[in-house]
Amino acid sequence: DAEQQTADVTAVSLRPKAPFLRKHLRQLDLQISPQTSRLVQLRVLQGDGSTLLMTFDAPRPVNSADKALLLAR
Repeated sequence: DAEQQTADVTAVSLRPKAPFLRKHLRQLDLQISPQTSRLVQLRVLQGDGSTLLMTFDAPRPVNSADKALLLAR
C-alpha cells in the first residue's frame, strides 16, 4: 500500500483488504535495505491491537560443521 524511502531503508506497508483477514491482521510493515536488498525489520500489527516486531542483523557465515548439524535434523 504505502511506500517510503530514505537513504538507509525502503519501508513498505501492506494492509489486507478482505474483512475476514483484517479481523486477525491489520498491517505488515517491511523495512528493506536498498543497498543490500535484505529485510532489516518486520512489524506485524495484529487484529487484537498487539504488535510483533522482528529486527534482523546482517547475515553471518556459518562453518560447515554447524551447517551439517542443522541440515541433519
